[in-house]
Amino acid sequence: MKYFESTIKNEIAIRDTEHITRPDMIQLMLDNRGKEGQIQLDVDDIVAQAYAFYFAGSETSSSVISYIAYQIVANPSIQVKLRQEIDELLNELNGNVTYEVINKLKYLDAVIKEALRLFSPSVMERICEKAYKLPPALPGEKSFTINKGMIIWVPLYAIHHDEKYYDNAEEFRPERFLNNNLDNNYRSSFYFPFGLGSRMCIDRRFGLLMIKVIPFHLLVSTM
Repeated sequence: MKYFESTIKNEIAIRDTEHITRPDMIQLMLDNRGKEGQIQLDVDDIVAQAYAFYFAGSETSSSVISYIAYQIVANPSIQVKLRQEIDELLNELNGNVTYEVINKLKYLDAVIKEALRLFSPSVMERICEKAYKLPPALPGEKSFTINKGMIIWVPLYAIHHDEKYYDNAEEFRPERFLNNNLDNNYRSSFYFPFGLGSRMCIDRRFGLLMIKVIPFHLLVSTM
């Protein structure tokens, strides 16, 4: 904690002293200082936000990567398909690996999506901003109104493992994500490992890239 705190505070001091601007989260918080109508963050607040941003992204991504590693070892056929896809693409591009190349690996993308479906958080928490009346869950029951300010738990894990939305929901089957237009097992309304809407995980794109790059290099190094 002391190391992280001193590092962030030193970075802020350097930027303020030398008038350095960088396109990152710390800069967004620094630029917000002194603006009317905006939440004002002092140095300790910025350190706390940066700490949470860094470790929340690292811990979650590393956990998913570990789960993917387990699944491709437990399912040799999936590992073979991944290796074939990576090998074919590298041969086409003479081994030149870029951000665009990583994103062309459709089967790797499907493996990651399936891992995120099976290995998702238990719940997603939200605060109701406007009263909303839910219809009765079953015939003969009363409706329920979610009032403004109420905390809502959306059961991500239960939805992602529900047989109503995913055939053989407990099975690790990346193929269900290969053809999203034709495969009824995939519906965006029932798949949200990073949340939905304006409160979706801010670290989503970076997290996905990290989750793709590490398995990619692991499989390349074992070929």
